[in-house]
Amino acid sequence: MPWDVDTLKEYVERILDEQTEARKIAKAEVDRRLDAMNELRDQIDSERGRYVEREMYDQRHQDLERRVGGVEGRLSNIEGGIQIRAATIGWGLAALAVLIAAIAYFT
Repeated sequence: MPWDVDTLKEYVERILDEQTEARKIAKAEVDRRLDAMNELRDQIDSERGRYVEREMYDQRHQDLERRVGGVEGRLSNIEGGIQIRAATIGWGLAALAVLIAAIAYFT
């Protein structure tokens, strides 16, 4: 095909139009990706306020561990006291039974 001014002009215009269209498509894709990235960033920013910072969590966790340890200690003391009282009552009842049996035997 021989090139003259008109065919060369049409060819260049067609290439320029194709490049313009390709740039529009590429720009639309970049804009779509940037919008998705912005949405992700907004989601991360909104979620960031929902979580507790590690330092605060560690401090509160240590406070709870101390409180639970104190409660466990008091509970152990109460359980020990109950066991001592139960044993005392058991020995007392056994002694009373022996005493009653002795009285019944000797009367």
